[in-house]
Amino acid sequence: IFTSWRADALELLAAFDVYVMASLWEAMPIALLEAMAAARAIVVTDVGQNARIVEPGVSALVIPKADASAIAGAVTMLAADPARAESLGQAAAARVHALFSTATMVREYEALYAATRRTSFRQAKMAARLARW
Repeated sequence: IFTSWRADALELLAAFDVYVMASLWEAMPIALLEAMAAARAIVVTDVGQNARIVEPGVSALVIPKADASAIAGAVTMLAADPARAESLGQAAAARVHALFSTATMVREYEALYAATRRTSFRQAKMAARLARW
C-alpha cells in the first residue's frame, strides 16, 4: 500500500499479514519500529540500520536490496507458514518494546549524558594537570 500520511496507520498495520520494507536506503526507519510494535511478520532489505534494528531470522527476514525474487520468496514462505509468521511478529514486538520503548530511550540518553559529563570532567582534570607542568 502506497499512501501519503495517514492518521490510521496502526489500523492498516493490523490488517497486514506481512510488512515488507523493500527500501534501497534507510537510516533509522520509524515505520519499521511501528510494524514491529504491531507484531507483524516483517521482511526488510539489508540497508541502513534495518539488520541492527531487527534480529535477522528471529524477528524479521532480512533480504538483499533490489532483489525482487528474494522479496517474493520471503513473502511466499511466510504465507505458506503462518506459525513462522506469527513467531517473527511476536519476536519483533518483544524486541521493539525491549530496545526502543520510551523508557529504554530515556535510560540510554541519561547514560550517554552521564558518560559525557564524566569524560568531560576527566578531560578537564587532565588538562589542568598538564597545564601545571
